Amino acid sequence: MITSKRIAVILAAVTIILTSISVHSLPRLATEQGAACISCHVQPDGGGMRNEYGNHSVGFNELTLQSTKRYFTPYKLRPRLTQNLSFGLDYRMLYLERGEFFRMQSDLYLSLEMLQGVSYNLTFSQTDVKFSYLLIKLKDETLWARIGRFYPAFGLRDPDHNAFTRTVPLLTPELAVDGISLGGKFFGGSNIFLEFYEPGGQRVATLHSFRAGNLGPFGFLTGLSWREAEAINGSYRNFPIAKSIFGGLSYDRLTLLLEAGSVGKGNDQRTFYSQLAARVTWGLYLLAEYNYHDPDWSRKNGTNQKYAFSIECFPIPFIEFRPSLVYYSEGLRAEHVDWFIQMHVHY
Repeated sequence: MITSKRIAVILAAVTIILTSISVHSLPRLATEQGAACISCHVQPDGGGMRNEYGNHSVGFNELTLQSTKRYFTPYKLRPRLTQNLSFGLDYRMLYLERGEFFRMQSDLYLSLEMLQGVSYNLTFSQTDVKFSYLLIKLKDETLWARIGRFYPAFGLRDPDHNAFTRTVPLLTPELAVDGISLGGKFFGGSNIFLEFYEPGGQRVATLHSFRAGNLGPFGFLTGLSWREAEAINGSYRNFPIAKSIFGGLSYDRLTLLLEAGSVGKGNDQRTFYSQLAARVTWGLYLLAEYNYHDPDWSRKNGTNQKYAFSIECFPIPFIEFRPSLVYYSEGLRAEHVDWFIQMHVHY
């Protein structure tokens, strides 16, 4: 059972961490800009539907090759169907080395603004309604509440669905919970979220917090997530106890992201993720990633490690091509190499 004493300890720990360090947002672009996720996304914790600033300012200025940007600028369209109804979309597809196509994601977003600061938001997947929630933002978007079905806030939320920091704590891309998320900006800019949900009668509570900012020429991010769950007949089902510490540092054309996590009541499983991104020019990036997983911290073997090297290219607004090469150095697929090309359409 989740006790009030345990929640108080978590809150105190995060307060100490976040008030002693100034920072950024999630993940790479937030670190580069020193801006919170809500600057570009409808959801305060980031991910999912982008707002108009995220689409047009960032989409055109940072995620488009400058040599082609000028051809599309005159054809900008606002993502609004009416004054109160906006839309967005995310479509991801992989082309695998064995010559097959694999669909990763096909989501359509709708956001209906019923009152100023009050909106109802829907995410449609290919087969059903994935998320549906009421979002209330108060005091110039410094306080918020999300009620309904949503993706829980946790960790760095790297877009790589196969990162160990996502797969081990069971943060699958299709994860959805029915509950309530409360949050706001405190202590001069720390974004803090408390979420509660009870899937199948299992009580789960999550504390997620991060802070974004700039220090001179540097942009940086720091954060912490802590998920507590109730065991049902000795099982934590799809919501094991999990913890994550994450952050980032950006300078000029380089951005470094880091996340370390643990899963299990005794922190038996450990994960680590890092990404180094280099901007060749606006709209073209080189990425190097490292993933590590130890399924049993008490043993000296059995770890999994992999390295990924990618090129991110945005030839026109809202379109990304990402060829990647993945090398498995340890684990069941040791010494194996995979390559694939990802296409991402986002608006």
